Amino acid sequence: AAVGPWALLPVDAPALEYATAIGEQRRMTLADGTRVTLDPGSRLRVEYSERERRLILDEGRAFFEVAKEVRPLFVRTVHGDVRAVGTQFEVYRHEGEMEVLLVEGKVMLSTGDGTGTAVAMRAGHKARLGPDHGNRPLVEALAGAGAPPWLSGRLVFDDASLQEVVDEFNRYSHRQIVLTDARLSDVHITGVFRNDGMHAFLGALRDAYPILVDTSTPGLVRLQPVPTGEVRY
Repeated sequence: AAVGPWALLPVDAPALEYATAIGEQRRMTLADGTRVTLDPGSRLRVEYSERERRLILDEGRAFFEVAKEVRPLFVRTVHGDVRAVGTQFEVYRHEGEMEVLLVEGKVMLSTGDGTGTAVAMRAGHKARLGPDHGNRPLVEALAGAGAPPWLSGRLVFDDASLQEVVDEFNRYSHRQIVLTDARLSDVHITGVFRNDGMHAFLGALRDAYPILVDTSTPGLVRLQPVPTGEVRY
């Protein structure tokens, strides 16, 4: 009886790699039944063994719906690990940190360098791990936390810097936005946009701020401040 359940599990399966390009989302079901949705510009490696299920997020963002089974599942980045059994959560690897949004269940968080004590995380909370947060994850409660809005094609910003907003839109379009002046980083955005709604976003940005939108170069949108004293029509 003790051997039976293990015989049904994928043991020491070959390592697999999944990746998405700009503007591409991908949803797949892994050998154990775990479902993964990759956001654009993401890369995930899957390494299953007899003792554990290991997923390495090398870049980008993914949402995991973890199938329950006896082996724990780990999602790993250079900044830290998430240990789960049967949960739903998002992992977003930034340049300098890792974000975890827990929608359902519980997980354990630990830092990438192996120092510090593992921290339990509950549903409705968000965590950040990385060098700026020391050897303990920074965990905060969110009001009305649910499935990440990008799963339904929405980008939601709450007092986000313009650079953060631009980085998000650039994930979904081959037409890339660039800031030509560091002062534009002081602009902060709150709002909800479609991930394919770059044109609407640029129009709203131009209406709300003294910013010029230069689309004269194919495949590129340059944002720059309106020169002092210039009247914009």
